[in-house]
Amino acid sequence: MHDTALALGCEFFRIYSGVAPKVLDLGALDVNGSLRSVMPADAVVTGVDMEEGPGVDVVIRPGERLPFEAGSFDRVTCSSVLEHDPAFWMTVAEMVRIVKPSGFIYINVPSNGHYHPHPGDYWRFYPDAGLALAAAINEWPWTDTEGVHGDREVELVESGIGARARSEWNDFFCVLQRAPFTPSHAFISDGGALPCTNIRRRGDEGFLNPEPYTEDQRSLAYLAMTSRALLERWLSIVPNDAGVLDPELELQTRSFLATFGSV
Repeated sequence: MHDTALALGCEFFRIYSGVAPKVLDLGALDVNGSLRSVMPADAVVTGVDMEEGPGVDVVIRPGERLPFEAGSFDRVTCSSVLEHDPAFWMTVAEMVRIVKPSGFIYINVPSNGHYHPHPGDYWRFYPDAGLALAAAINEWPWTDTEGVHGDREVELVESGIGARARSEWNDFFCVLQRAPFTPSHAFISDGGALPCTNIRRRGDEGFLNPEPYTEDQRSLAYLAMTSRALLERWLSIVPNDAGVLDPELELQTRSFLATFGSV
């Protein structure tokens, strides 16, 4: 698990954990860390994944229904998983089915990053994804095993795009709550873990801290602007009488090149 996914997951449990929560962690295999390491000490955790390993209590096959009764868990988490799920909407529907009324679902999915198949790499999530998930779930033709139409209304509590730390990733995250809904007094997107852009919160229209450009795009724009400015300065100068170039410009250039690991 990369650094920002772990930081945002830690913030979710700090704000939304409740007392002695019964937690289902979907995609629980410990690969360089897992959400289990940041869950409350009193949490009762069930880890689910497609293969056995550290942190996994229940193994399921791809596309298989989660082997739990409806309303079994206080919290359901899924971090760095849905990009590998060819039908993630089915998985989210299962997450909603097994969470208790008023329970919370936490989802974290890359919004950018390199291709990394486990076994496939299908999706990246953008700022409106949380709204789409909530709308799709609320229109889902629920039928319980008893044949009774289930009440599975959900609401988007918050979503956003987290900034980078050391790794390359920007994470989309969202928190969904199953009805009946409760008031919110704090948010992951307050920035306790990472600065966030394109934040949505229930009760608010549009984005908080809107940013139309991705961090990749902003970084490329900075590199292009800075390299052009440095090149123009180099082309405009000539050596002094001793054949020495401007030391300040040389220092700025070396610092810029260090961005690429070139110096």
